[in-house]
Amino acid sequence: MPPERATALFPRFSALTPADLAVEGHTHTDFTDGLAPPRAYADRAVSLGLSRLAFTEHIRRTSTYWPRFAHEAANLRRVGGPRIWVGFEAKVCDGEGTLDIPDAAYAAADVVLGSVHAVPGAQGSRPPRALPREELALAERDFGLALVRGGRAQVLAHAGGMSLALYGDFPLDYMDALARECAGADVAFEVNARYHAPVLTRLLPLLARYDPRVSLGSDAHEPSQVGAIGALLRPLLFPDAPNSPARAAT
Repeated sequence: MPPERATALFPRFSALTPADLAVEGHTHTDFTDGLAPPRAYADRAVSLGLSRLAFTEHIRRTSTYWPRFAHEAANLRRVGGPRIWVGFEAKVCDGEGTLDIPDAAYAAADVVLGSVHAVPGAQGSRPPRALPREELALAERDFGLALVRGGRAQVLAHAGGMSLALYGDFPLDYMDALARECAGADVAFEVNARYHAPVLTRLLPLLARYDPRVSLGSDAHEPSQVGAIGALLRPLLFPDAPNSPARAAT
């Protein structure tokens, strides 16, 4: 069965509670470009008292590692521990929103994140650093919209992230368009600790305006980063709430 729609997995922004911050929705282990095996991430999630941990490895259509990863990650499910989601992060391949993921991996996943990691073109994909600021930002907006409209991803991962990483900015009206599209398509908009931390004061009002479903992810590449998103958001969304496990993730 393909992954559930975002309606079954993620709350709308307006419905977030302090308990919803005790999750981790975006991790990479040593199966791809992370620094530790899945068990180390699960142990960290248990120590923080998180209720959910999503493994979301990078994948391509040609990837062959994924059955071993899915088996190992699924075996970390334990009574009383966080709910484990086995998932993938796949890049968008074209203006139709096609994702770079094998059909079998898609069907086996609990969640699929779609992202703009390279810029598709007639002559093949180009790395983000090959594009000037304005061209990259426009490409991230347009291919992000295509990804959402394509209907295969449950989550739009790190909107504007490549522009933010390379140039330190992503136009607010482009972020606005992506948040609005996610809300209308019922695709979760990811709030990403790695890329969005510098722009949260501009991003959160957009999410409040359009009220899309949201996924909270740290983009953790090592266990110490698990849960960072909750610690980042808590003082902004729930400054008066008591401390929770997610706040300890520093």
